[in-house]
Amino acid sequence: MKQLTIKEIASYLPYKVECIHSNNKTYRIAGAEVNYVTLQHLKDEVYNIGTVFRYEEIKLRLRDLSNLTKEIEYNGEKFIPIEKLKEDLWRDWCDSFDEYLEFIHDANYGTYAILQGSYRIIQKLLEWHFDIFNLRKDNLCVYYNEVNKQ
Repeated sequence: MKQLTIKEIASYLPYKVECIHSNNKTYRIAGAEVNYVTLQHLKDEVYNIGTVFRYEEIKLRLRDLSNLTKEIEYNGEKFIPIEKLKEDLWRDWCDSFDEYLEFIHDANYGTYAILQGSYRIIQKLLEWHFDIFNLRKDNLCVYYNEVNKQ
């Protein structure tokens, strides 16, 4: 059976990702080392000082990629992720998504635009806690809609 490691957690660390402990309580990951993770428990809407646990005791709490087209709530804001990506990221290069597609085919700028766009999209998906690494397949995460916060 595959086990969660720092490799799977590292990309989510800057974005205050939560996890579910084997005791069914929700924690925020505060830090990670090679053999253990430091967690903060949510109590009275405030996260306390960290407690250390082994990786095998937790699963990340993430969103299914199918939720890209559904309304989610993140940091108190409700939005549809795919729409927010179009609004926030594509306007940096051009006025419309179609113009962006034309732009990426430009021999001089195309590759840069694809790489820049792709990286920024991945950053947003990590920030919004989407399961971009398909951790669910190995039972290393649970999805938001499957578990209530405790």
